[in-house]
Parts: sequence; C-alpha cells; structure tokens
Amino acid sequence: MRTPGRQILCGALVGVASVFAFAGIGSAASTIISASGASAWTPNTATLNPGESVTFKNSTGFQHGINWTGGPATPGCAAAVPTGGSASTSNWEGDCTFNDAGNYTFNCPIHTNMTGTITVTGPQKPGVTTGTATAIGDNGATLNGTVDPNEQSTTYLFKWGTTTGYTGGTTSSEPAGSGPSAVPASANLTGLAAKTIYHFRLFATNSSGTSEGVDKTFTTSGPPTATTTGTTTLTDTSVTLQGTVNPFGHPTTYFFEWGEEASYGNATSAVSAGSGFTALPKTAGLTGLTPETEYHFRIVAENSLGGISVGVDKTFTTASTPPPPPPPPTETPPPSVLEPAPLVPPPAGGTAPDTRLTLKPAAKTKDRTPTFKFKSTVSGASFKCTLDGKALKPCRSPLTTKKLSFGRHTFKVGALAGGASDPTPAASSFKVLKP
Repeated sequence: MRTPGRQILCGALVGVASVFAFAGIGSAASTIISASGASAWTPNTATLNPGESVTFKNSTGFQHGINWTGGPATPGCAAAVPTGGSASTSNWEGDCTFNDAGNYTFNCPIHTNMTGTITVTGPQKPGVTTGTATAIGDNGATLNGTVDPNEQSTTYLFKWGTTTGYTGGTTSSEPAGSGPSAVPASANLTGLAAKTIYHFRLFATNSSGTSEGVDKTFTTSGPPTATTTGTTTLTDTSVTLQGTVNPFGHPTTYFFEWGEEASYGNATSAVSAGSGFTALPKTAGLTGLTPETEYHFRIVAENSLGGISVGVDKTFTTASTPPPPPPPPTETPPPSVLEPAPLVPPPAGGTAPDTRLTLKPAAKTKDRTPTFKFKSTVSGASFKCTLDGKALKPCRSPLTTKKLSFGRHTFKVGALAGGASDPTPAASSFKVLKP
C-alpha cells in the first residue's frame, strides 16, 4: 500500500496531454487538464507535510524522468522513478518521499522546460552559503559566509585545513539567531603557514538538522619566490637574462645580479613584479660584455615587508667576436694589349713595335680551334695574347686555340720589344657557327 500522497502526471505530447492529480488513497478527487504548447508537469506544484510522498507517473508513452535541481535534501524515490540528469523512460509510476521542510525544484532531463516545485511545510534546516576569505596575511585570514536560521535557533562554525578533509580544525560554534532571513557569519584564523592553500566550509545547525556550504579556498601571502631560469639572445657582447617571480600577495620588486665571478659585483635596475599569487616570467638585458667570457647571474626578489628570495646561480659564456667581413672585391681589369697598364713608351730615339696578323679565321667559321699567325715590325719581339678579354699571357706564332664555344669571340695580340709595347695591338673578331 502506498503512503498517502499526491500524484503528478508527466504530459509529454505537445498539444494535448491528459493529466490526473490524486489527493491520496481514498480520495476520489481528480482533475483533467488539456495542455497546449510546451510539455509540462500538471499540476507543477504541490504542498506536503514532512514525511509525505508524491506519486510521479508517466503514462504517455514518451520518455520522461525526474531531475532534482534544488532543495534542502534529495528526496527518497522508489526504484521505478527514473531520477538523475540523464535518466529517462516511458510508462512508469513511483513514489518520492520528502522528509525535510523546504522547496524542492525539479524538471525533466530531456524536456528541461517541464519544471515543477514541491513545497514541504514546517521548520527547515538552515540555509548556508560559504563566502570568501578576507584579511589574508602570511599567517592568518578571516572566513566569511551567510546563514539563514529559517526562524529557528541556529548556530554555525567553519571547518578548515589544507585539504577537503579539513584536518586543520574547526572554529568555535557561534549563534546565528532565529530570524527569517540570512545573517553574516565569520571566524578569524591565526597560526597559518605562509604561502599555503587552505580549504574551508561553513556549517549551520538548528533543530531541523545541519546544512553545509560549498568548499572554498584561499592562499596565505608570504615572502616572494624567485627562480633563475636561463638566458636568450646571447651574442659576443650582449644577453637577455631570464627568471620567474611569484610575489605571494605583497608588492614585490626584482633585479638580476651578474658578473665574471660568483660574487657578481653588478646588478640590473629594480623592476616591479606586482603583488599577485602567480609565478610570472621576468627578464633583463645586458650589453657591453666581453667576448668569449664566462659570466655568473641570478635573480633576486624582495617584497615590501622585507621578505627576500634569491634564485640559484647560473652561468653563460659570450660568443667569439665574428671576424670583420672581407672588403668588397675590386674589379681590376686584366692588362690588355689594347691598353697596356701602363703603356711603356719606346726608348729615346727608338720605335714602338707594331703587331700584324698574318693568319686568322674568317669572320664566320665552323672551325672551333682556329689558328693565328702574327709578326712584329721589330726583330726579336715577344708577344702577349688574350682571348675574349681574359688575362694576357705570353704566346708564340703560330697559335692554335683550345676548343671554342659556339658564338662570337675576340683575339688580340701585342708585341713587346726594346722595353716598349705595341700601343695598337692586332685584333680579330669572329663567330664560330654551329654545324
């Protein structure tokens, strides 16, 4: 036999749904409602006394379930009732019992617009909200929250610790009154460890039971943390030093010490690192260093209360000075029989030699190894030849060239005799044709 209660029918079909509400066993009262528009629970509200039950029923053939979205506690429901955020089925019926006073809200996990509220009358457990921690220092903090006594004499306390097991302790129980609305709740903690994350939660109790807020955290402040990390953009005379600084809640500055010895002897300018609780990268650039030299460095952080942190010593070695770039090549044209460099005039009373070609190829030829013959007007003269503007080389007549490429070529020859050179050397231009 069911516990006397009420029935709420899940209408799933958009358009029309037949819904029956029962006041309990032995009650013949019933209501038929035609629904239009979005699917709905009909009726979507009910008022109970603590310990009473509601019969939920879905006989539409469509899938629906019960998802509890709020309330002082989770109702106890029969196994036939599909509860949970994703539970759904069709053609089911079952009871849910409500023991704690308060408002219970619910919807269908598939059709979230199908919402409803069950109100259980009578005295309620306290309403509790865990707030944030304030006045956080190196060794203490103030915990905050609110408590709604729900018109019953209520007390509250905080549990705290470095884990959600709250092994740190419990604050003393304090009165929250017996009013109809929420009042502030707070507690001071001392003797905490610096730079540590703490968990805390607010609990409140009255004659209807105990309620608890959600877990919250805070981090105590403390001396900064400085970590030397490395270098970047290293050259022969410059480098960028790198590190990280966590101010841990106090206004903090940082700088780098550096030098050729572990005693440093030099320091960069102090720069603000802020006052947050996060380790952030910091840098400083050095210039004017000596090439091929080992240097020591470390980062140092200081806060406004005298806390100081020093990073580990690290070293870097500057690169070698790169050699200067070679001078741009100077284009010195090779000596030419056409324009001797310099032209050697004939001795006083003498005559400059004149050069003449006695054999040369035709202006157009298929001979890729032509032969040249030449002579001078001065007996015993020597000769220098050039082909296609290359460097002058001593030569003799006759001269047969190496195998030439197809195309145009120029041959020049000049005589040298009595310390003078031919100012007008002989030249021949010709074109080697393809077969």
